[in-house]
Amino acid sequence: MHRKKRRLRKQAKIIIFLITSILIFVGIIIIGRSQIHLREDGYLTFEVGQPISLSPDDYFTLFFYSDKEKEKMSENLNVVLNEAKYVDEAQSIPAVGSYQGTLTFDGESYPITLTFEDTTSPSITCQDAFPYRDSGFDINDYVSVTDNSFEMCDVEIDTSQLNMEIPGTYEIDVHATDNYGNQTNEIYQVEVKDITPPSITGTEDAIIVRGEDPDLLEGISANDNVDGDCTSGLSTSGEVNNQVVGSYEVSYAVQDQNGNTGSAIKKYYVIDRETRIDNVPMVLQMPSYHNGCESASSTMLLQYYGYDVRLSEVVSAVPRMDTEWRNGTMYGADPNEAFTGSMSSTGYGVFASPMQETMQSMIDQHQGTHTVVNLTGSSCEKLYYYINTGHPVQVWATTNMRDQKQARKVSWKVKTLEGEYTEETITFPLTEHSLVLIGYTPTEVYLNDPLQGLSIVDRDSFEEAYESMGSMALIIE
Repeated sequence: MHRKKRRLRKQAKIIIFLITSILIFVGIIIIGRSQIHLREDGYLTFEVGQPISLSPDDYFTLFFYSDKEKEKMSENLNVVLNEAKYVDEAQSIPAVGSYQGTLTFDGESYPITLTFEDTTSPSITCQDAFPYRDSGFDINDYVSVTDNSFEMCDVEIDTSQLNMEIPGTYEIDVHATDNYGNQTNEIYQVEVKDITPPSITGTEDAIIVRGEDPDLLEGISANDNVDGDCTSGLSTSGEVNNQVVGSYEVSYAVQDQNGNTGSAIKKYYVIDRETRIDNVPMVLQMPSYHNGCESASSTMLLQYYGYDVRLSEVVSAVPRMDTEWRNGTMYGADPNEAFTGSMSSTGYGVFASPMQETMQSMIDQHQGTHTVVNLTGSSCEKLYYYINTGHPVQVWATTNMRDQKQARKVSWKVKTLEGEYTEETITFPLTEHSLVLIGYTPTEVYLNDPLQGLSIVDRDSFEEAYESMGSMALIIE
């Protein structure tokens, strides 16, 4: 009986001990979870190169919190730094320095001072093969140095052992030091060998008059930096149907003696010898809009595709900015964004992108299904192809059909559409002009000119003026 009582008392003591231990442990957890304090009184240091941390562990002493709970806490944490400098456009990665700010968490605000320092050495990468006999060789294209500070490093490259004229393996020594004294030194074994593919020339866009037999190798040549002329090794793939108006691609390839393959693509446009779209409406900019050639040309395109719009509506829809004088300097719009000045008095011009957006907006307002396509950068051959497919083309050229370099210019500083005054300078040719290309012959082009009506212009002169204005063109599809 006594033995049984002693055993029960012993078991009771154990149970009491366990319960007490559990209560103490739970109390410690409760107290620990309730004691959230800023680390280092809010004076914290981070390595530069990463976005501002939103991890609660980096700012608070946290005991007995699970990773899932900490992840949830980070959603309610916000850091704002005062007058911080950043290394990225998104302003998420602070530059080296110390910044005061405010940490907000769970409705409470804490003053903080964050220091971002660079203690990491620069990183060097080097390609393992250098091009043999490459006259344009620049070692900086093959060795790169980056630093977590996003700043430039002082780089020294010892190439005294390197000989680009003799194939073989060489040693180069690269030493990099960042602006904070961190250094890296690497020695690389590089192989000089022929890794440069042959270049293929003569692949500019070309016209094939329908019915004529094309020679797809005419004017095409290939040259290698080691083998020299290797035109005889050219191969082609792709076909051109010279009986059907269309756009065709032919691929060219050639391999040098060391197995490097050069390739290129040439576009051929099969078109009629001459053609003209006769039913494009003529819209004149005068007398109301002395500087409204772009709007008048866009109006012609819109009316051609059945949209009931007037020139005055298009003029009103084009983004525009008045010229402004500020401290003796004239400011105006970037013509790739808006028209500068007035279309009815003193004004200048606007380029393809704003006119594309204006036309597309008007098409959408009329619930149309057409798309305005920006052909800027297209060859004249491509424009003639579109004429063959029934698409009149709004083009930018000059009033006298000469290279815009010969024109008198006016310059202004750019004021953005958001109102920012910048140092960017626009130099605008006063002969800038927009017209609608409607046809061509072997020697001439037909243009709906909003200044004077139908114009027949020397084809070579038109092509020179068009290309000098940046080959800007628009169509509606």
